[in-house]
Amino acid sequence: MVGTWISQGVSLSDVQARITQQFELSLTYMQVRMLVADLDVEIPTKPDPKPAVPAPAPVAENPASLPSVGDLAGSAPAPSQVSVDVDKITQPGAMASGTVVFSDGKKGKWLIDHTGYPRLIPPEPGYRPTQEDMYAVQDELAKALQKMGY
Repeated sequence: MVGTWISQGVSLSDVQARITQQFELSLTYMQVRMLVADLDVEIPTKPDPKPAVPAPAPVAENPASLPSVGDLAGSAPAPSQVSVDVDKITQPGAMASGTVVFSDGKKGKWLIDHTGYPRLIPPEPGYRPTQEDMYAVQDELAKALQKMGY
């Protein structure tokens, strides 16, 4: 019966629920996986959805219609003055941690938790760094961690 369910494309968690419902037998997810492995049933794999590839930007046919370097000079935001340091001794509960100094001179802390999620601890409650600072923090943090072998 379990082999039939699997061949119909039922997920292992649904098989677990059906076993509990029909046989009044409570199995853990791992026990269901072992049961399916013992039955030597092939679990069908679902194809990964292909990520949509963005279309390339159209190329201007007339070079005169392209903006000049002088036109672009004032449109880009000025680079942010942000610095990121990595702690020599990582904070407990983190994979990596350190400090960040924002462009306005305020100093905060950052850490990457054990799930790989980055966190930013502001210097004071309610403080919000600028968007440019956040992009700079990401860039500087990536560079600093690469230097340390991460």
